[in-house]
Amino acid sequence: MNAQINSKILSLLMETREAYDLHADYGQCNADIAEFATLSIREYREKLSNPELKKRELIKLLRTGSDLHRNADPESCWATFIANYVKTNINQDLEKSRTPQTPKRPFQK
Repeated sequence: MNAQINSKILSLLMETREAYDLHADYGQCNADIAEFATLSIREYREKLSNPELKKRELIKLLRTGSDLHRNADPESCWATFIANYVKTNINQDLEKSRTPQTPKRPFQK
């Protein structure tokens, strides 16, 4: 992901956060920021140049990044931290989530 895409996703994350905070402040939001972001899934697909991005994948990516932000550097800018996290992890996280999982077999004697 190049710097231009990174700045685009940073802007989108900042807009999403601002909209989420406004809705949450007025009690009109029954979702976390990751779920709220899926309302703009088309924009995230466009900014990430990933037309196949699924809502559940975006949610997982944003929740994991938010947890890391909270634990690693809560004083830093959330949107900047998440943009860097997404830049670093989007391809590997999506590859894992799209790889079919083989169910484990029960132990057989």
